[in-house]
Amino acid sequence: MPRPLALLVPATLAATLLTGCPGESSAVKAPAEATAQAAPTAPAKTPVKAPEPAKPFVREELKTPWKLAKKGDWAVYTMHLPSGDKTFRFEVTDVAERTVTFVRSDPKTGKSYGEETVDLAKEDERYTDPRSYDALDGEPTTQPYELKGKQLEVLVVKRKKEGFGSTELWLAEQDVRPFMQCAVKSLKNDKLESELVDFGSADSK
Repeated sequence: MPRPLALLVPATLAATLLTGCPGESSAVKAPAEATAQAAPTAPAKTPVKAPEPAKPFVREELKTPWKLAKKGDWAVYTMHLPSGDKTFRFEVTDVAERTVTFVRSDPKTGKSYGEETVDLAKEDERYTDPRSYDALDGEPTTQPYELKGKQLEVLVVKRKKEGFGSTELWLAEQDVRPFMQCAVKSLKNDKLESELVDFGSADSK
């Protein structure tokens, strides 16, 4: 006659606990010993590198031309777009220790197109000296430039890259604020895309 299930379970469990691997004692292992052998070896911890301290903010040491901005600095640009020419006026409305705020508007109607605040620290991180631009088409050159009686010295940077055509930037970083990268004019594939119409400061509006 078959044995009752209640009697079979204890017998099976006892057999499982008493059966060891070859070469081991058939005695039941103590719980602490079994736990120690079953626990996986913890992986070695990788030392956490401390973050580098933030670079002190010193306005005078910044490379970005935005550091030269003063309230009231302005510039007027004409963009030569496929849909037609469009003229914008930019003006610095506020200068703080770490920020510069400017507005863009229509010079004829005065309609504002919005305000933008520049973070000087972030701009400085992004800034690249134009003399070091990649894919240069010859060395950048400096030359005099006159705009409405104002004498400028501009840096002419020509770039050319296979498959991307050519660009030409005329930059005046010391005199023109970076509303449009301090450009006096910008060309692509020898076609004029934008040009500085006029510029000045609060006392030359």
